This record gives sequence, structure tokens and C-alpha cells, in this order.
Amino acid sequence: MEILKPEGTGESWGMNDTVVKDMIKRMIPSFIVDFGCGLGKYALMCREVLNYKYNIIGVDGFSPTIKWLKTQGLYDELFCIDIQDDLFTGDLAIFGDCLEHLEYKQAMETLRRATKNFKFVIVVVPLGDVEQGSCGDNILENHLCSFKEEDFNEFNIIEKHLAVGRIKVGVMTKLAILIQKR
Repeated sequence: MEILKPEGTGESWGMNDTVVKDMIKRMIPSFIVDFGCGLGKYALMCREVLNYKYNIIGVDGFSPTIKWLKTQGLYDELFCIDIQDDLFTGDLAIFGDCLEHLEYKQAMETLRRATKNFKFVIVVVPLGDVEQGSCGDNILENHLCSFKEEDFNEFNIIEKHLAVGRIKVGVMTKLAILIQKR
């Protein structure tokens, strides 16, 4: 029996995927937390580029997604909790297309905590105001804030990439950054 992807789960645009894979590979992480893991895009990237034993945890607030992911075998552990919960420390935190789903102040506070708890943090966000409402019953898919490139200047950024691509409603610019713990 095929298990279908849960309704209410958005998908992220892959404009920065190549550089994110390269970042993951170069970090040589042994413990990874994928915050706002959605359908497991970043776990798949880790499986593709890391050819050694590591642990990866998936965190998402939408229970149908976590239930579906448990059938996929992508994560060592899954938690259905708010990405703002401060439960983890490790080598690498990934916030791929999820910080824009928080209020701006909450997103920045979450990122500040992560940069204290993890050696490296990868952030992928759309720049500017990219409107998105809920997907089905999942109100967590709403975009609640927007970012400018300079919003991340307070962090110890060791790598930054901008990608511009066409989407259904026009053009989107996405930022991928690698932050190192100070």
C-alpha cells in the first residue's frame, strides 16, 4: 500500500539546493537537526552527500507530516514540536525554508539560540515579501515575516549565496547562508 504525502505540506523551491548540499558535505557533521523538516528534503540531501554514519533528527510542528515521515526512513528520530523549542545541540542545524513561517522576532530569537547550540547553522529563506497562506489544514505554512539580506549581519556568516529564479507569480530571490558558532 502506497502512503501518500500528507495534505497541507508545502514544498520549497530548489534554487539553492546545490550550494546547500556542498555546505552539508564540507561540514562533516555527525549530529544534524533539520528544523521545519517538512517532507524531508534536507534529510534526502544529507543521505545523498554524506557517506558515513551520522544521526539526523527531524523537527516539524505538523503531525500529519511527522506521521508520513515515519514511514520514509529518512530520519533517526522525529519530533512533532515547535521549531522554537530549545531541545537540541549538535554539529549542524538546518533551517530550510521555515523561518519565514514565524513572526520576525521569533525567527531571529530562534536563530540566535541555534547559533549558540550548534557548531554550524544553514539558513535558507526567501528574500522580500513572499506571500503564502496555509496549505489545507496546515496554518503553519503561512508566511508570517519577510527577510532582507542585511537581517543576518549580526551572525558569523562564513558563506552566503543568492539565487534568483522564476516562480508562478514572478521572480523570487533566495538566500542561503552558513553561520559558524562564535
